[in-house]
Amino acid sequence: MKLDFSRRYLRWQVHLEGF
Repeated sequence: MKLDFSRRYLRWQVHLEGF
């Protein structure tokens, strides 16, 4: 489950960086 959380966090960070 920790891996899933890390993947979601990474996607969120990427979205923030793209924005």
